[in-house]
Amino acid sequence: MEKRVMEKSKTLYSLEEILRNGYPIKANIPKETRCKYCNKVLKPRGILNPINKTINVFIENEKCDCKQAIEERNKAKEKLQEELMKQYENYRKEEYNKKIKQYYGTEFITKQFKQKTLENFITDEQNLKTKLAAQKFLTDFNNMKKGIIFVGKNGTGKTHISMAICNELLKNNVPVIFGTLTQLVEKYAICYKNHTESELTKLYTKVDLLVIDDLGVEPMNDWLLSKLFTIINERLINELPFIITTNYNMEDLKQRLSIPNKVCKTTDSIISRLSNMCYRVECNGKRL
Repeated sequence: MEKRVMEKSKTLYSLEEILRNGYPIKANIPKETRCKYCNKVLKPRGILNPINKTINVFIENEKCDCKQAIEERNKAKEKLQEELMKQYENYRKEEYNKKIKQYYGTEFITKQFKQKTLENFITDEQNLKTKLAAQKFLTDFNNMKKGIIFVGKNGTGKTHISMAICNELLKNNVPVIFGTLTQLVEKYAICYKNHTESELTKLYTKVDLLVIDDLGVEPMNDWLLSKLFTIINERLINELPFIITTNYNMEDLKQRLSIPNKVCKTTDSIISRLSNMCYRVECNGKRL
């Protein structure tokens, strides 16, 4: 029974099968070809019209099963898959960049922002590792699954190097969001009116790179802490990179992210994730 069902649903036949079954041919029969590797004769294949049981269309000839022919088809298949993935990736980037403009905007990409590059990041013996960390981050970006924290006093190049990383990625149309925590959450005011706050959170947690600049300068409240935790936690779960710049070491940052006279378990969770799942780069040297 299985064989009859398969035969009934079959539509593609070799010329030999067509002639053996006596199906009327209503199309010109293509010429036989030969495999360029083994010289095997490759016969045409026709499509059976299920209504009148005739062959009205012939498609490309049968495929050769020699090793070289199979390897060639596999390479062509891999190339096609790579091209499709490339097209999808370009489409994905375009869609995310549209969402960034829609929900967050691109006003952070100012003239001053564009001027912050790796080339004009002034280095000396003290801050060379900051630039090297940025270069490694960019080299490993496609496989980067953790965050990176630039820690240092004002003027040691934390913001510059973060903007430089963004500018390198923007050259390849990589979706990037850059801002302070205050600037990030201010966008929720508009989203609340349109009931799209969940979409903004999704954008922050899924965009290719999120940079939170000068973390620790804002006065904290429960709502702000909750948003910060969600963003950091979801990005770590999704194995997506982010960058944080801050003037504070982990202990001082914990104090800055705490609410006075209150036990803040959310703060503890944030600091734990930043300490255990992020690369930490000390930024030293002269003011830049």
